[in-house]
Amino acid sequence: MSKICPGRIKTFSLAYKAEDNPDIPFAKKVSQLFNTEHYEYELSINEIIDSLDNIIHHFDEPFAGVISNYFLTNLISKHVKVALSGDGADELFASYLSHRLTYPIHNYINAKRSGNLSNIDWQTFENGNTDFVIKNAKVNIWDWRSGLFPFNDDDKKYLFNEKFNFSTKRLIKKIFSECTAADPLNQMLEMEIQTQLTDQVLTYVDRLSMAHSVEIRCPFLDQVFAEKAAKVHGNLKIKGSTTKYIFKKLAEKVLPKDIIYRPKKGFILPFHKWFKHEMKDIVLTTLNKQNIKKTGYLNYEYVNNILNEFYGYKRDNTYRIWTLMMFVLWQKKYFPNGL
Repeated sequence: MSKICPGRIKTFSLAYKAEDNPDIPFAKKVSQLFNTEHYEYELSINEIIDSLDNIIHHFDEPFAGVISNYFLTNLISKHVKVALSGDGADELFASYLSHRLTYPIHNYINAKRSGNLSNIDWQTFENGNTDFVIKNAKVNIWDWRSGLFPFNDDDKKYLFNEKFNFSTKRLIKKIFSECTAADPLNQMLEMEIQTQLTDQVLTYVDRLSMAHSVEIRCPFLDQVFAEKAAKVHGNLKIKGSTTKYIFKKLAEKVLPKDIIYRPKKGFILPFHKWFKHEMKDIVLTTLNKQNIKKTGYLNYEYVNNILNEFYGYKRDNTYRIWTLMMFVLWQKKYFPNGL
């Protein structure tokens, strides 16, 4: 872009007040490298709290996706009306936890069947976290993948009352059964392109950017490019402990290695810290007994147990709490007398 476009490219980054911002120095380094016109926006917790109602309005449904885009595209809207994002690269070239688990679990299951576990190189996954791999290892890919959702089917038996019955596992089993990919990693990516990418990532990107009348385009999701990327074998997407391997090797032509190979940081807000401290009152007020009972679907005892685990430092239930909060806040906004 910097070579073929007239003038300087505008680039944008989001930071959080009172938090470490590991992305910012790297963003500045890239900006300097390509001589971009760089803008940063520092987001405060109070601004997030004040914006929740408007964010729920733009989602227009109970939705617990990432909301960082809402604040970043507000900054972008002051400078341009169309911007490019990197969405789709993770789903095409593999970097999420489910992607990193695929080969270790697949290899573990095969080695267990053959009775030869000694040939597994455990160091290729998460610094050799063998217990986590073994704990999640199940023969069918849809069995262990469904266990990574914030609420799996077993959780839902306790979370919901008898009015609600939906099996996530049954849904993704159907999608996996229709996958055309041959190797297990590309099967995982194909399933997530049909679900997580379309129903979550592109949903929050589109709705929260359009809230500021900004159009976000995703070059990685160009049809021809995406089709070619889907045909690359999984062993070139994750190689050893390197995620997005072939993509990163290509990036070495234009970017320094400390940019390419730095640890992955998701574009998410640090709610795991804020829920413990600055937002604790909001969490407890939103998920109180009266609000939970009024939904007509949730069991308060189970929700309360989630909160007790989190505040008792027994389990990181951040995303579970965020999911429940967004559902309750949506319900209170549009159905104040209950569903």
